[in-house]
Amino acid sequence: MTTQISKAAGFIAPHIVAMAIIGLSKLWMTAGPITGDENILIFSEFVIVPFLIGIISVWFWRNMRLKRLQLTVWCIWNTFIAIGTSYVFLKEGTICLIIVSPLLGAFIVLGAFTGKAMFSRNNQTLNASVFATLLVIFVFDSLSAHHYENMVADTVVINARPAEVWKYVVAYKRIEKKDKFWLFKAGMPSPVQSTAGGNYVGALRKCIF
Repeated sequence: MTTQISKAAGFIAPHIVAMAIIGLSKLWMTAGPITGDENILIFSEFVIVPFLIGIISVWFWRNMRLKRLQLTVWCIWNTFIAIGTSYVFLKEGTICLIIVSPLLGAFIVLGAFTGKAMFSRNNQTLNASVFATLLVIFVFDSLSAHHYENMVADTVVINARPAEVWKYVVAYKRIEKKDKFWLFKAGMPSPVQSTAGGNYVGALRKCIF
């Protein structure tokens, strides 16, 4: 394999594998024995998958004798590719991708240097152990329940009669109109509907984004 082909493969192959893994995990969560929400991104997809991208990329670059700085720069390019593929294929919002980009980059770099150490030793037992460990963590995380719930309280003083305010804040039907505000168009979650358990003080109110 020539140097140019190896270089290109290190930028392409890891992301094909990553998209395949995430696609299979979504399929598993929707059609597997333990179903869940396919829109939830689990811990492993932010940690294990980028780590694996780094390892796979270095496998293609293992004979190129890359310096640490050059390897780090190539990992940064791989981070941009990961962000781009997530935007195109996973439909992730721009703001969300900007927030997680340092995490993705850090684990891609960590995976690359781990892979560099692995392949330089050429210890097949060690290599198999690392991949087996990553697989076990990913499968365990995929099968685990993920309940990301939290309570947020806020207070706003409105100079109006309760009867006037109440009809606007209790509940409203689903908004079908597309967002025009630039932050929402960039990927910031926007409220689309509000529901209430009843028309009384203390009723459960849910805001759907």
